Amino acid sequence: MMLIPRQSFSFFFSASLILNTLASPTLQRNALLEFKNEFPGSVSVHNELYGLSPLSSWNTSSDDCCSWKGVTCDAKSGEVISLVLIWIAFNGSLKSNSSLFKLQHLRHLSLSYCLLRGEIPSSLGNLSHLIELDLSNNYLVGEIPPSIGNLRLSGLNLEANHLIGKIPPSLGNLSCLTSLALGWNDLSGNILISFANFNKMFFLSLSHNKFSGGDFLRILPNLTSLTFLLLDDNHFKSTLPSDMNRLHILKYVDVSGNLFFGNFPTSIFSIPSLQWVDSHENQFEGNLEFGNTPSSSLVSVDLANNNFCGPLPECVSGFFNLSYLNLSHNSFIGPIPRSMSKLPLFDLDLSYNKLQGQVPSFLWKVYMLRLSHNSFTSLGKSLEEVFNGCRFDLSSNLLQGLIPQWIFQSYSLDVLDLSNNHFTGSFPSFLMNSTTLTYINLRRNNLSGSLPDIFFNTTELQTLDVSYNQLVGKVPKSLIHCSKMEFLSLKGNKIKDTFPYWLEYLGSLRVMLLGSNAFYGPISAPLGFPTLRVIDISHNNFNGTLPQDYFVNWLDMSSFMQSPRKPHLEAAKKILKYVKTTLGMGLMYKYNAKVSLYGFTDADFGGDLDGRKSTSGFVFLCGDTSVSWCSKKQATVSLSTTEAEYKASTLAAQECIWLRRLLEDLFEPINKPVAIYGDNQSAIKLANNPVFHARTKHIELEHHFIREKVLDGTIEALEVRSEDNVADIFTKSLPKGQFELLRSKLGMVDKIKFKGEY
Repeated sequence: MMLIPRQSFSFFFSASLILNTLASPTLQRNALLEFKNEFPGSVSVHNELYGLSPLSSWNTSSDDCCSWKGVTCDAKSGEVISLVLIWIAFNGSLKSNSSLFKLQHLRHLSLSYCLLRGEIPSSLGNLSHLIELDLSNNYLVGEIPPSIGNLRLSGLNLEANHLIGKIPPSLGNLSCLTSLALGWNDLSGNILISFANFNKMFFLSLSHNKFSGGDFLRILPNLTSLTFLLLDDNHFKSTLPSDMNRLHILKYVDVSGNLFFGNFPTSIFSIPSLQWVDSHENQFEGNLEFGNTPSSSLVSVDLANNNFCGPLPECVSGFFNLSYLNLSHNSFIGPIPRSMSKLPLFDLDLSYNKLQGQVPSFLWKVYMLRLSHNSFTSLGKSLEEVFNGCRFDLSSNLLQGLIPQWIFQSYSLDVLDLSNNHFTGSFPSFLMNSTTLTYINLRRNNLSGSLPDIFFNTTELQTLDVSYNQLVGKVPKSLIHCSKMEFLSLKGNKIKDTFPYWLEYLGSLRVMLLGSNAFYGPISAPLGFPTLRVIDISHNNFNGTLPQDYFVNWLDMSSFMQSPRKPHLEAAKKILKYVKTTLGMGLMYKYNAKVSLYGFTDADFGGDLDGRKSTSGFVFLCGDTSVSWCSKKQATVSLSTTEAEYKASTLAAQECIWLRRLLEDLFEPINKPVAIYGDNQSAIKLANNPVFHARTKHIELEHHFIREKVLDGTIEALEVRSEDNVADIFTKSLPKGQFELLRSKLGMVDKIKFKGEY
């Protein structure tokens, strides 16, 4: 019989009592209720994406906390082992003495999208059983607490916060990590060499920080369990290891938006499991080679905006599943290789290179084809290939001859851009059957004859640009059927007609450019143009007087004049308070040879107290001065802050498109994406992520417009700090100091400082 000393028996009895106490259902229940009470008001906040807040089920009437939403208990011991609370507006900080830390048996803790603020408490390091921690998509600040390195975590997600500083060395102790997500913060410094210990890691995301690399890149191929590698938008400045093929199960790699240089490692294309490679916006150089054993799993390759040169790589026929290939904005030369005909491409972008010769006919099967800004001279002909594309961009080449009829045989053609070429002949009458076209750009060619009256079926057309050709005759009356037309440019031709007043019935028309033609007669019409924003009638033969109220429709602003009520008076007072402080202010536009267009967007979630609709706001600047701005209530109720900001971004994107076209018409082509800045990280992620999922499926399709424009390189969605977002001035009431600061950033100056007439 074994004898146990009295003191040891007392110790074991006390430890057992403590453990049983911690596992007591009553104490666990009380700890959860105390944690809930640390964030008053969180229960009443509806989680529009997932129904009522899980905390609504946490109440004193229920004794079994294991049945509460978001709570999971161990089946045998009854201990709370998992707490998953997502999309709850805690709107507060997680205190170091929070009752949460009484749940010592927690293994899984997820508090993502909970509006948590403040610093991450070091007390998290006391949850010794924790193996998964997710605090992503909050507003956490400060540094990563070193105490997290004391845990035995297999998953750590701190993405999309405002964390700063370096990665604490203690994180190198987490040798059991399989997933580490630190992206979308403000972290900096070198990556720890101790990351070499993470031989079980399959997911690593360090995106959108300020990391500068260090020896980590040298040992990167040692992480042979990696499946996802995200290093994009950092400050890495080095070469990539030549033996990247040691990452033999890698599926997704993104190193875009860095300063990587040297040759791109050919070995990466031989990884059998590889599906996605993104390395755009770096400084890779030399000839590009895909190697002799390309991965048959590869779906997407983006190597745009580098310094590659020489001919396009020949050995691409092994990519049996490659649907997206972007090699734009490089210095490739020569013809398009025949081996590319074996690729099942859906989207091909070879624009902004130095490619020459004939565009081969096997490319007509590509759904989205972008070959602009090269030196192609002709289009290949083939009876075997049937063109069925959606986007066809061959602008800014050296193409000659007639516009081929087969282009318009596609049943899905949406965008046609043949501008800045040398096409001759008449305007293509075969487009009368293209019912899907939304964008036609034939500017700066040598087209002659009159515009045919064939626009009866092109009801989806939004943009028609035939400027700077040799067109004559009259404006075709069938354009009245293009009810969605927003941009119409007939500028720089020889059209001889009276003023087309009947275009006022196009309710979406915002830009109408008729300058430098032979229009004549008076300008008059019964209604005026209610939606027109820009009109050019210069260098014509118009006569008579220009009606003062012709191009301005004030019905929206005067709709309450007949029966104004108190809310309308309060709204007017609010506007006058802003106007009062800007009476002596003006916008100064300085000459700048380089046109730089960029914008800001913001939303006030649920700002309308009656209908709970949000307010969208944006402003675009050219140089340092505002050129376009808007504050508008959204048409439908947004279900979250992210959705409201996402809708605002789409509204800004629509404005950006026509501003970009206008500047290109006035000056020169804009050869890079226009930056639109926002302060909501989740909305930016939605705009940059071409994948639809559960969190976006409820958003109306029209609001996903920005995704397409980000994907095709017209727009880039970037993040700005909330205090630097000048669009706030259009969506929120601001303190005087913040208002004056943002006002100054709009380019507004005090007119009294300048001499002369205004």
